Amino acid sequence: MEYMDDIVLLNYVNSVPEITDYSTDKILRYKGHKEEALRFPYVRVNSPQNVAFMIFDIDQPFVDHGVVPPPTFIVETPETKRCHAYYWLKYPVRENVRHQRILEKVARIYRVILEADRVILSQRLLSKNPLHNRWNYVPISEEAYVLKDLYNRAKDIYRVFGLDEEVIQSSYSSNSRNCLLFDSLRKFDFETFDEYYQKALQLNPHIAALLGKNPLHKSEVISIVRSIFKFKKEKRKSQL
Repeated sequence: MEYMDDIVLLNYVNSVPEITDYSTDKILRYKGHKEEALRFPYVRVNSPQNVAFMIFDIDQPFVDHGVVPPPTFIVETPETKRCHAYYWLKYPVRENVRHQRILEKVARIYRVILEADRVILSQRLLSKNPLHNRWNYVPISEEAYVLKDLYNRAKDIYRVFGLDEEVIQSSYSSNSRNCLLFDSLRKFDFETFDEYYQKALQLNPHIAALLGKNPLHKSEVISIVRSIFKFKKEKRKSQL
């Protein structure tokens, strides 16, 4: 078979569960042996016991913004260029709670940067089969990534956007977009309301992705910025 000479595709085949879900479209229709599943355009490649790929569903042509490492490969629809972007994990994530949490954090921030609609990890979801002739298989980096390295890159992104691990952990556990945005903004010392507002607009979608939620509405962002701006003004006065 063609994939036998391609280590990335060979790993893809080896990663698909022996018994898995597959279909002619995105709807779960069949369940059976790997050999049969790989004849279909949609296959479930991960399982809760073995997450070998982070897969991002991108509803537009793929663009490498250079912010995060590029995917190992993409599988695109020839007509629309919509694609699934695959990150091959050198060491698959198994049923380890700590590793799963790290994987979820990485997936959330990468999903925003890649402008993906969703990310497929251990859910029972189907992804485009790179071996099927319905799709274009496009090698990108052809790299296998270590989760820790992807996580460190995610932490760099957190720092760029004014976030740190302490704020992430406390606000992540409370699951509050408002708290995390407030905690992030208060670390800055801008002179004007507009500077805080522009930073809030920049942070809002990334914080939402971190928590797996939709971004805050504009009115909510303005309310938080007003609170921060007032807080900062009063703090300056008290220091005079």
